[in-house]
Amino acid sequence: MAKAGVIKNPGELADPNEWLAAILKVRFDEVFKYRDAALDPASIKGIHDMRVAIRRLRSLLRDFSFVSDKKLVASLRRPLQKLADRLGRVRDLDVFIEYLRELPAANDKQVRRGLEAIANDDNERRIAAAALLERLLSEAFLGELQARFQASIEGAVNQPKLFSGSNIREEASRTILKCLADFIDLSDSLYRPFSAKRLHKLRIAGKHLRYAIELFQPVFGESMAHFAFGMKDMQKHLGDLHDCDVWMVRLEPYLRAKRRKPEAESKRLAAIWLIDRLVQRRTKAYRNALNLWSCWETEDFCNKLRRTVAA
Repeated sequence: MAKAGVIKNPGELADPNEWLAAILKVRFDEVFKYRDAALDPASIKGIHDMRVAIRRLRSLLRDFSFVSDKKLVASLRRPLQKLADRLGRVRDLDVFIEYLRELPAANDKQVRRGLEAIANDDNERRIAAAALLERLLSEAFLGELQARFQASIEGAVNQPKLFSGSNIREEASRTILKCLADFIDLSDSLYRPFSAKRLHKLRIAGKHLRYAIELFQPVFGESMAHFAFGMKDMQKHLGDLHDCDVWMVRLEPYLRAKRRKPEAESKRLAAIWLIDRLVQRRTKAYRNALNLWSCWETEDFCNKLRRTVAA
């Protein structure tokens, strides 16, 4: 995963408005930094890095909207969402294609032919998705986005009463506690293994919480590292689970295809073979997430985080 840009420790009494303007610029510049790598057809890492940079920026803007006039950052949301969606399409296909490559060879020849055909289909989809992304990542689009960003953020951070707290530590505490509350509200989905939508919402809430912890870690010190690592583990398990849910849905058309043509039948058998393995992978990811949550309850993970940031 792309490393976040280094943020200097602002100190407890630093001016929140100045700090926010600086961190927003760091996060925005990170997105631009990965443009060339994302457009390189020989590298899938660039797509991933730019997508992560977009996530961090959007997460920060989401937290920022809790304390600022939402209208001032609203003009950024649609183009960022559009960019994130196109990056996501390419990245999801990259991950699935890589998963297919790493699978052990199937014993059945027809299944092997079907797997190869499915991989070819996804390669074609990847080429089309990458072309759409390349069109979007034009100099004109990025220039307009940069202009919107500059205008929106300058107006937002210059609000006289942008923050309710008197310093960055108070705002850090408020933001992390809000993200933690959102995550806990959705945590019951860990006891609903087949509630894909709610588990997906929990995954997103976990990302927001993790990014908030990482953002404000310089304020609270090394005591936050344990919580950041914990959220990273949970995010990985929930991410693996979500990938399996998405991939199984993507395989459904192959199961419904008419079986008159040999290639269609090969793809159908390959899809059944894949779903069997994806169910096993999903089950493992779900168990890992559930076991981690159980450990957190035993060690009082969430309350310790609450006390650390509220102290």
